[in-house]
Amino acid sequence: MTRIGISNSKFRDKTDETFYLHHIDKQSGSLRVQVLGYGLSQTFQHHYSQANNSNKTILDKKTSGFLTAVTNSQKNVLAWAESGHGIGRHGDSLQAGKHVLSNKTWAFRAIEMATVLDIDLLSPFGKPTLPRGSFQASHVEVKLATHAVLVLLQMTGQYDVSNKSMLSRESLAALRHIKWKSADGTDSVRFEVHVSRKNCNRCGAFINRLQELTGVGFDIKWGTRVVPIQYRQQQLLDAAQLGRGDEATGSPQDPTTTLQTVEKDGVIHYIPPVKRTERASAPASLSLHHLSNVDKPLPATPVTEAPCLSSTQGSEEEEEKTGDVLPFPMRSPRPYSMHAC
Repeated sequence: MTRIGISNSKFRDKTDETFYLHHIDKQSGSLRVQVLGYGLSQTFQHHYSQANNSNKTILDKKTSGFLTAVTNSQKNVLAWAESGHGIGRHGDSLQAGKHVLSNKTWAFRAIEMATVLDIDLLSPFGKPTLPRGSFQASHVEVKLATHAVLVLLQMTGQYDVSNKSMLSRESLAALRHIKWKSADGTDSVRFEVHVSRKNCNRCGAFINRLQELTGVGFDIKWGTRVVPIQYRQQQLLDAAQLGRGDEATGSPQDPTTTLQTVEKDGVIHYIPPVKRTERASAPASLSLHHLSNVDKPLPATPVTEAPCLSSTQGSEEEEEKTGDVLPFPMRSPRPYSMHAC
């Protein structure tokens, strides 16, 4: 097996979360993936034509992943993959490299592998104009697991790319009886499928069926996809001004004003508010109409003698009658009410 890199994270804590940092350049159609904590990176290049130019908008939804062969001492990275099937004129145009799986080629091979495993990859998200199971076969984990098994079959001479009939349940089952030996003494074959998001249940069932038939061990390691947030330049400037406390550079907001009215010949006319600069330069002027509407407090009126309360004083009988009618007792008279007029 050809290895393209070594991941020295064999003994990482299983509780550590892996982050896939996706750098997207929609102009050039590139997706650069950095696997934080593993020291791995890969750039996926895409070629867009007029038919599939709209696919640039879905680069931020892509899932990435890689395949590693696990030994006692290290993990060897064998291949990288990106989600997508690339089938049809509107399919994505991922440029396959030496260690980057072609979406179209390996989606078809995953469909063939599912047929041998007696698995139906039909999905409600698939299009009727595409081959059956194309959507499910576009997942990263399905293509990487298929690639791992076909590499083993090629090493044993039981599979030829030009002869699809060589792929059968018998050839897959024959892998269980082959003795594997690595340079560090590992006597078993085990692969890890790393993806930038949690695998779906159907992809997990596909890999489990493949593992049961071939005896080849698979582990799915999923992480978290992270995409840098791009802020607009105006938002950055506003944030910088806010951090400096620079309020003068911002656009001043006029305070809420009340419209003034003028009544002329029985018709009320509204005077629109003037701008801040005009208000500052205009001389202050008040008409008699406005002055008459100003609320002014009246001066206090001095009291020189006690008020006459003879008209308010009644007989004791009237007070008793009134007390019976009212739901509450009458208020006691003020001190100055005790004096006669």
